Amino acid sequence: MARTHVSAFRRILPATSPSSTSNLAVNGLTRAGLDCLTLLRRPAVKVRFDIVEVLLADGAVKETRHLANAFPMEWPYRYG
Repeated sequence: MARTHVSAFRRILPATSPSSTSNLAVNGLTRAGLDCLTLLRRPAVKVRFDIVEVLLADGAVKETRHLANAFPMEWPYRYG
């Protein structure tokens, strides 16, 4: 199993969830993931995109959530 990790940090409004991201951000994460796989010489792996949310309150971790296979690879990007 090979793992490629792409981090995206963003500041959000208190009433929103980090996983409620726009299509533009999803396309950017898809492209960043493909760029990382290209740097690794395109290994034969299955691709999935997980989201790990870390919610902070007063600088301390309040809650963590792992959303497995949160979104598919967006068109026109394909891998494999």
